[in-house]
Amino acid sequence: FARPLIWFILRGVLAISCAIIQGSLISALGSAVSPLVARYALLAFICSPGHVLASSPLLPSSTFMQLSMLVWTLWLRNRCALAVGVAVFATVATNWPFAALLFVPFMLDVFLAKGIVWSVVWGLLWGAHVTAPVVLVDYVFYGRWLASPLNIAMYNTGIGAGESAAGRSVLYGVESWHYYATNLLLNFHVWVPLAAL
Repeated sequence: FARPLIWFILRGVLAISCAIIQGSLISALGSAVSPLVARYALLAFICSPGHVLASSPLLPSSTFMQLSMLVWTLWLRNRCALAVGVAVFATVATNWPFAALLFVPFMLDVFLAKGIVWSVVWGLLWGAHVTAPVVLVDYVFYGRWLASPLNIAMYNTGIGAGESAAGRSVLYGVESWHYYATNLLLNFHVWVPLAAL
C-alpha cells in the first residue's frame, strides 16, 4: 500500500471507531439518564468542530478522548470493573497522565458504590496488567527501565530534575489561560455558556 492510502485508511478506521463509541455513549445516556439528554449530547457532538476534528487523528489526546467516552459508557451501563480497566489503559497506554483528572468523578462514584477495597484491588490488577507491557516496550526501545507516563508527569512538573527543573517544561511553549478559553469557545461555541448554567 502507498503511504497516503494507509494514512487515509487509518484516519477512516479511527473516525469509524469514534462514531461507534459516541453512538454507544449516546445510547447509554438515553437509557441511564434520559432520551432528552442523549439528544442534546448528540447535537453537541455533531455541532462542535473541535470534537469532530479530534475524532480521526492518531494522537494521544484523540485516543484518550475515545477511551474516556468508552469509560463513561461502561460506567453508565454499570460495567464498573471494565470501566476501571479502560480508565487505567487510557491513562497509561496513551501516555496522557494529566487527563486522568477527567476520571476523578468516576472513581469517586466507584469508591462509593463498590467500596475502597474493591476499587483498590481492581485498580491494582488493571494497573499491573496495563503498566507491565508499557514498561517492557519502553525497555525494548529505550534500553533502560522507565515508565513513560511517569516521565511525562515528572517533565511537566519539574519533579526529580533538581536545579535544572526551571524552564524544562516550557520547551514546547506555554500558553496563557486566554489561549485555552478562546480554544474552548471556538471548538464548543454555544455549548460552553450552556454548560456553565
